[in-house]
Amino acid sequence: MKSKMEHHSHCHEEKIKLPPYQLTNEEKKVANLLADNISEEKLLEAIHLISMKNDYIVYLFEIHFIDHVIKMYTKEILPKIKPTQILIKIIELFDIISETSFRNLLLSINILSLLIPVGFCNEVPMATTHSVLRIYDNLIYDEESALFSMSNQIFPLLMIWSEFGDSSVQLLSIEILIKLCHVKSILIFISNSPEKINSFVTQFKKLHERPILTKKIDELFNIVSSIPSIRSQLN
Repeated sequence: MKSKMEHHSHCHEEKIKLPPYQLTNEEKKVANLLADNISEEKLLEAIHLISMKNDYIVYLFEIHFIDHVIKMYTKEILPKIKPTQILIKIIELFDIISETSFRNLLLSINILSLLIPVGFCNEVPMATTHSVLRIYDNLIYDEESALFSMSNQIFPLLMIWSEFGDSSVQLLSIEILIKLCHVKSILIFISNSPEKINSFVTQFKKLHERPILTKKIDELFNIVSSIPSIRSQLN
């Protein structure tokens, strides 16, 4: 399991090869105006361009706009996370990229490790927390990516927000857990000690009483009950 994760993260350190894109010179000119001095306005404009045409994502990587965003985020935002408009817009930008077919480019900037501190911050708006979780969700599509998200703190995040989020954050957290629990080694991780099983089962039994969550948690219980030690606790 370890070597797989290491392999996965190692791949992302190499210089990335950008996929082809289709933009006219006019369209490129518009994007070129964004290149340096990241501001809230420029982030808004980038989000707007991407929502009109996904190909802008690749070009924004090419002209180092995304690098500038990351630099600013790492230097100015990560040391002391405050729910500023600029933080909210940066997360929104990553979120919209994660919804497109170019989402894997986010892995080249180690997006998940950058998101962890924001994910655990309870001062940011719930909509931002939802965006953080959705980025994780969009980057989990097979066993390897599921394990990679596990090595980037997804499990404790989901345990916290499935309990303390608003209902849309709770539902998304449970949906991601369901996705993760399809991976055998993750199920084994959840059930590798009586304490872990106990806290998992206790938390979700309690949440199961909320009508809006019942159906999803039934689905979760259905999957985790393939592990006998969890099944016996559920009965």
